[in-house]
Amino acid sequence: MAFRTGRCKNDMYCSLASAGQDLMIPEDANFVCPQCGRPLTDAPRSGGSGGGGMNRGLLIGGGLLVAGGALFGAAMLIGGHPSSAPAPAAPRPAAIAPVVPKPAPVAPPPGVAPAPVTPAPATASTTPAPAPVVIAPPPAAPAQAAIVTPPVPKPAPVTPPPAPVTVPVTAPVQTAAQLADAARKAKLAEQAQRKQAAEDAEKKKLADRKADADKQAAAKQAAAKLAADKLAADRAAAAERAAARAAQAQQEAVAPAPTAPAAPSGPSRGFSATPLGGGAPAYPVAYQDDQRVGRVTVSCTITTSGSPTGCRVVNVQGGAQFGSSVLRWLGSGAVRYAPILRNGEAVSETHQWTLDFQP
Repeated sequence: MAFRTGRCKNDMYCSLASAGQDLMIPEDANFVCPQCGRPLTDAPRSGGSGGGGMNRGLLIGGGLLVAGGALFGAAMLIGGHPSSAPAPAAPRPAAIAPVVPKPAPVAPPPGVAPAPVTPAPATASTTPAPAPVVIAPPPAAPAQAAIVTPPVPKPAPVTPPPAPVTVPVTAPVQTAAQLADAARKAKLAEQAQRKQAAEDAEKKKLADRKADADKQAAAKQAAAKLAADKLAADRAAAAERAAARAAQAQQEAVAPAPTAPAAPSGPSRGFSATPLGGGAPAYPVAYQDDQRVGRVTVSCTITTSGSPTGCRVVNVQGGAQFGSSVLRWLGSGAVRYAPILRNGEAVSETHQWTLDFQP
């Protein structure tokens, strides 16, 4: 079985390290100290105590072999041959290092640095280094093994830790003040944001109310204008009807009494829509801005003197004001038509004709 030689450096808490003992650990095992469990450091292979011990072991083994050969030769000379060959020496089991309990380290109090451990100064000595301790796995069969007890060093006295020094703590107070100030500022910022949001909501509400009020006012104005226009139209129509009735009544009042018909004799003449005098009906003032074109169909009785009477509007196009203007013109008394002649005598007849208006 192959071994690996190492040393423990835990001088403060491990006796194997304090003794400078070389440990031989099988290569298939963990390369740690069997006493304190710390990782081992490879021991030097030449020029150290481990190499010297192995050389001495080889010299001793060679001397024993030479001495045994000399004894065997003497026995052969004396007795011819030995009665029995000497039994080979039983292999000595490897020394197993006992596990020494590790003293519990004394932990320093919180906030105090541990006291430095000053290693003992190395002294020059001619004493050879101790032989390495071989850590071998347990044999398959129990056997008597020599137990090598390494010297257990006396633990160093533990110096009581110094009294903790009380340092006034000011940083947490400043940190707490800064946190409180930051919290206060955050709260003020949140309050300002909420206030601004409330003001914006109130402004939007007022703007919506004003917009609704403006819409309602515009609707009321439109309704009032429509009602005013309808009322004006109704009044104009009523005035036209009243004017027509008044003109008709006036014409009927001034109409001459009918004369007895004379015996028919002489030439005949029909009705002509071209008046002999009185001009033409006036264009309505109400339609001057619109520049409308109107046409009125009127029916009148033309008397023997040529005066129109009993006039009425049969049809009107372009607006009622055109009809009212025609009736006022015919009822003014200034309009004269050529009387109708039948056999040389004037007769009263009812006729219908059309009058056009241009702007």
